[in-house]
Amino acid sequence: EELLAKEEELKRQQASADSSAFHNASFSYDDDNDDDVGKAKDAEAKKKDDDDDDKDEKMKKLRDNLSEPFISASVLPEGMISPETKKIHMIIQHTAEFVAKNDDEVVQALQSNQAKNPVFSFLINSEDPMHPYYLH
Repeated sequence: EELLAKEEELKRQQASADSSAFHNASFSYDDDNDDDVGKAKDAEAKKKDDDDDDKDEKMKKLRDNLSEPFISASVLPEGMISPETKKIHMIIQHTAEFVAKNDDEVVQALQSNQAKNPVFSFLINSEDPMHPYYLH
């Protein structure tokens, strides 16, 4: 009986040691390899931050550029007005190119999806001041 109790105790200790083995792994902050890995991770994080800053700066410049007044490079027909900003010009230009490339079903879907969007009123409302520019 005593032998059986010792065997049971030994099994419990062994099971306990096996289940917590990964918790007892040794670790040293002074290990050179860990320091190199940490430096590499820091450099990678800094590069990502720099890339994010560059992207943010580029987006800011793009937004600033698009909010600038638009000056048409070509002479517009009499009575036709040009968009006030580069952003509106780009929206109209890209929409016109999209419409030209696609069939009527796609155009109707675009008109339906943008029906309540005032930016796209030139697409739907023939009375919109930008509608003739869009058709041009």
